[in-house]
Amino acid sequence: YLNGWVAGGVVTKHRIGLGYMTDPDGGVGDYEYRWADLSVGWHTYRVTYSSSGARVYVDGVLTLQSAYGELRNVTGGAPFLAARGVSKSFFGNPVLRDVSIELYPGRIHALLGENGAGKSTLINLLSGAMPADRGTIEIDGNPVPRMSPAAAQAAGIAVVQQELSVTGSLSIAENIGLGSYPRRFGIIDYTELSARTGAAASLVGLHEPLSMPVGNLPLGRRQMVEIAKALYRKPRVLILDEPTSSLSASEARILTELLQRLKDEGVAILFISHRLPEVMALCQ
Repeated sequence: YLNGWVAGGVVTKHRIGLGYMTDPDGGVGDYEYRWADLSVGWHTYRVTYSSSGARVYVDGVLTLQSAYGELRNVTGGAPFLAARGVSKSFFGNPVLRDVSIELYPGRIHALLGENGAGKSTLINLLSGAMPADRGTIEIDGNPVPRMSPAAAQAAGIAVVQQELSVTGSLSIAENIGLGSYPRRFGIIDYTELSARTGAAASLVGLHEPLSMPVGNLPLGRRQMVEIAKALYRKPRVLILDEPTSSLSASEARILTELLQRLKDEGVAILFISHRLPEVMALCQ
């Protein structure tokens, strides 16, 4: 719950009904925003106003915006994901010492460092793949006593590792939906699986048949399958470790446009790359 006034708008709480959201007494004007597929329930939302239009954030995530104007990140409050003073050693050799980082919604953050600097270790701590020796991991401002991959997935944290985890013998659809296959009478519903994974595949420009084995794809296309796997889970936090290292120029351009779109939708993104022009172009 967000308290008080914020820059450019008001924080309030209203009933949100299926198909529409209305703010009849928001303090600075009467607005109604139509939105399909919204479950009935209570949500915290923020409206920011400017001469160019309005932005609506539901539960801290940019949900609706006017047709004109420049996108503003006004979610404020606690970061989606944070590490506070984390340290990690292996066999007595320190890899991370008192590292802190905050990932905010609607921003693309850069993480830079030499090979061996501990970037991958930090990713593993943030995603629950390994525990920190000291320090805490926070989700939505709350310390997580035992961070785990299951806790990270439940919180909407998705990671695209530099080392691909796709399975060559499985199809594109099977790889994207791995771990969350729709079932009918206990059997994988491949029609539904294709329907669900098709949207994620389209986002990254995968137009090959979803039934094609991933082993038949070149390396760059396998990387796009890996990214589609992360998008399939509709993450709140997306961590990408050297995602363009094996991509062609056109594939890298598709990814850049996609990350900008995800940022505009309120996703918190951590981007790791040795390519400084990419970092300067993408990251805030």
